Amino acid sequence: MTKDSRKVFKESLSRCKQRPNFVDQFYDRFLATSNEVKVKFVRTNFSVQKIKLLKSLEMTVLALEGVPQAMRELEERALTHS
Repeated sequence: MTKDSRKVFKESLSRCKQRPNFVDQFYDRFLATSNEVKVKFVRTNFSVQKIKLLKSLEMTVLALEGVPQAMRELEERALTHS
């Protein structure tokens, strides 16, 4: 990933976090993509899930900046989402 694309990602995330309904709208659209997706999230606590999504995006920013702990956390999360 280039320095410019990292900057674009960080700026985009910053704008998204300023929108109060960003995460709600994300999950509304994501769940509407298919019944298969809906079924996978049927027992999900979305209050917790929304926090996890934002944390993952923030960890992505830190990983792009070279923070080793952020990269390890993302790798661990990837294993649970295989």
